[in-house]
Amino acid sequence: MTYRILAVSGDTVTLSPGETLGCFGCMRQECKTHRRHFTAGNPLGLALSVGQIVEAETPKAALLSQALQALLPPPAGFLGGFLIAGILFPRTGEPVRAAGGVLALGAAACITYWIRKRFPLTAIPQVTRVCDSSLPACKIPMDPC
Repeated sequence: MTYRILAVSGDTVTLSPGETLGCFGCMRQECKTHRRHFTAGNPLGLALSVGQIVEAETPKAALLSQALQALLPPPAGFLGGFLIAGILFPRTGEPVRAAGGVLALGAAACITYWIRKRFPLTAIPQVTRVCDSSLPACKIPMDPC
């Protein structure tokens, strides 16, 4: 994805997102009202300056870690709740076990949400290359919002 550099501070840069297909759903209303900017690292040591258009991406290992941390707790909670309800109430049928599973699924989802709110993930995107402004894929407007 392409971004415009707003500020350079040592090994980190502040980026503003460009026009992308991923922003089509909300028609960029979120960025227009909140002026979304974020920081990215420059691990390659590229010569960057304000106004340049760059490509940045989050490392795949960080994305996989984030996905697993978000997607595994709810099903694990359901399974745990289902099994614990079966142990606590052995003579009841499947509805009670399913209810225990659903309650534990909701609890696991809420706990996961609050943990991520309290301890946000630290993986930041990394600048991978500087775009040549003559390429159509790298052209974005001067003020994308």
